[in-house]
Amino acid sequence: MNKKMKATVIVLVVALLAGLFAIPPKVQADEDLITINQKVTYRMTEARKMLELMNDARREANHENLDGISNRCDLTLDRSLEDTAKIRAAEITISFSHTRLDGSSNNDAGGEAGRYI
Repeated sequence: MNKKMKATVIVLVVALLAGLFAIPPKVQADEDLITINQKVTYRMTEARKMLELMNDARREANHENLDGISNRCDLTLDRSLEDTAKIRAAEITISFSHTRLDGSSNNDAGGEAGRYI
């Protein structure tokens, strides 16, 4: 993956995480389970617009044969990864940490969305 594509993917992930949909996360406190209702708003319309803008730029770069490359394919939205990002975005509004609210690793969040990251 070249630098431009990496930057594009990073921008998309940041856009997905920056936009915040209401998921009431649960917090594990030792043996007691308490529920915290946290209103979160995800701005997925903006994320999809950003994806379309990136694909427009990629198509333009193909047309102009920038960097000698003319076969850039469109980027697609990964719904499973998006769901994972939403889970983590909601959780970090409560505790900004690599450790999830239930004490597990942040890498485990994808399991809830059917994907491991």
